Amino acid sequence: MTKSEFLTLRANLLGGMDDYIHNVINNPQTTSMWSIEGIGVNDELTEDILLHIAEDDTEWNRLCYLFGNLVAGFGN
Repeated sequence: MTKSEFLTLRANLLGGMDDYIHNVINNPQTTSMWSIEGIGVNDELTEDILLHIAEDDTEWNRLCYLFGNLVAGFGN
């Protein structure tokens, strides 16, 4: 796997996480936490934004951790 393919995979996963938070969980508190603490308040996540986040290992790890915690807390 090339670095470009790896970053594209990360960006796609992040887009999937964002979609899951907004469209599956669809809870105002969770969505707000994801938007403010996670990806930042963006009206639209573009491919460029997702790739920028995917390139930053620290930010990628932080978002995966946040996503896991938000999903684990859903339904509690």
